[in-house]
Amino acid sequence: MENDAGAMDVGELKSALTERQFKFAEAIIEGAEPKIAAKKAGYSKKTAAVQASRLLKNGKISAYIKARTSANAEEDISQDWVKRKLAEVAERCMEPTPHMVWDKSSQSYVHDGTWDFDADGAIKALSAIGKLDMLSEQPREKETFQGVEAFLEQLEGGRGF
Repeated sequence: MENDAGAMDVGELKSALTERQFKFAEAIIEGAEPKIAAKKAGYSKKTAAVQASRLLKNGKISAYIKARTSANAEEDISQDWVKRKLAEVAERCMEPTPHMVWDKSSQSYVHDGTWDFDADGAIKALSAIGKLDMLSEQPREKETFQGVEAFLEQLEGGRGF
């Protein structure tokens, strides 16, 4: 069955894994280090490193991880998705938040009547959106500088002023 793993879809691969193998694979997909993923899957601390190495060599597990990560890349992450997420970040950065100061008498933070927002974060997010837009535009011909006389000559159809 391990040899057939490459021909299986994500659902079939998932059902071919044990519960521990599935938990390990999901932890790896989420970005956990292999030893930590093995611990999350229920393997003991003492054997986690050895189990992680063994699990990573398992054809079904590696095929499942590969299928899931490629499916995520195709479905979730597109230029439009990135732009939407950056726009959300910019919106959140521009939301006013109360400026809090420590009040010695009440021994707590209190609102001082002013509001803050993350201008740097908003600018960075909006700048990133602009860069994405520039990358997706068709390349334009480079404009060359011409003198005022040449420009006016073009406007007058070459007749001078």
